[in-house]
Amino acid sequence: GAYRHSYEDYEGVRSDMRWTGLVAGLLIFLLLSVAFRSKRVVLLVFLPLAVGTLLTFGFAAVAVGDLNMFTSFFGAILIGLGIDFSIHLFTRYREERARASSLDEAVMRAWDATGPPCFVAALTSAGGFFALMVGDFTGFNELGLLLGVGVMICLLSVLIILPLLIRWWEKNPKPY
Repeated sequence: GAYRHSYEDYEGVRSDMRWTGLVAGLLIFLLLSVAFRSKRVVLLVFLPLAVGTLLTFGFAAVAVGDLNMFTSFFGAILIGLGIDFSIHLFTRYREERARASSLDEAVMRAWDATGPPCFVAALTSAGGFFALMVGDFTGFNELGLLLGVGVMICLLSVLIILPLLIRWWEKNPKPY
């Protein structure tokens, strides 16, 4: 009956959410490992995004409650969109570190160079996702809300946490 179908949907959502998040994270981790050739750098770049995604799941629990078939994969989308912010900030930091005389100067220059463009990119993405909220279908409304807010949370997480991790990373040097 109806209860059985609801339970099957619930289990399907949980399974899909787990697998899509795992596969998205693994693929991004592998691609970054190839690009940066360092597991340590990949963890440094990936950690702020993981924090932002977890915060967005917390927001989802408060704002939406239960995830449905449409909202269950928003974590994978956030990881795919949010990793760009980390990549831009970290690669710019490496460029500035080669030129700058101090760690603080390199981080500030990288933040100044990448922060505003990433903010505009996040705003445009969030705006596109928020546009999903104008329809009548609840699944798209919730997905638009979660992705719009989630992109901004991931950006803030990267812009706040990554410079702190870079500072820690510089104080504990290991080869790239």
